[in-house]
Amino acid sequence: MDFVQEIISVDEDKRTFTVRLIPNPRRYEWKEVDGERYLYDKLDKVLFPGRVLFDLAKQMTGQPIYFQPQEIDNAEQYIKSRMPIVRTRLKGDEKPATFGDKSEAFLESLAQDKLGFVIMCVDIVGSTKLSTNLEPENEKYTRLISTVLYEMSEMIPKFHGHVLKYTGDGLIGYFPEPSFITKNEPTSYNSG
Repeated sequence: MDFVQEIISVDEDKRTFTVRLIPNPRRYEWKEVDGERYLYDKLDKVLFPGRVLFDLAKQMTGQPIYFQPQEIDNAEQYIKSRMPIVRTRLKGDEKPATFGDKSEAFLESLAQDKLGFVIMCVDIVGSTKLSTNLEPENEKYTRLISTVLYEMSEMIPKFHGHVLKYTGDGLIGYFPEPSFITKNEPTSYNSG
């Protein structure tokens, strides 16, 4: 389900917070059918009995919240927000990024399942020529490649993807076919 979160309280000492989850009004609306309340999903055109949702809410009390990476809503704003980080990295004011394969556990969990993927290969065209034109002692080439790979690694999870492998001046990423959750994440809502 798609919820809007309202923070009710935060306890810094216990590192906990209380939040109210409200069905997103852009996607859902309450309807009454034969004297019973239902939550109507405007996207999937499905009615959920209110009593079932309230029972589910009681079971969720005190449960950890699933983490989902923040997505990119507006490419131009995202690029502007990343530019100070990119400039800092290119100047060498920050340690080079270390890259690791974080997707191994995910792939192992799928050993018995069939799942479709989209594979993405990124390779920086002309990087060999670029490496010969930049002075190796200044490490400009290393910073440039590291920055590009770092930014790609930051962006891929925002599209529900994973980095499989780094290939020197590039990387291989993969995007599993949509799950029920990601399949139902519309970029816009309408009631028609």
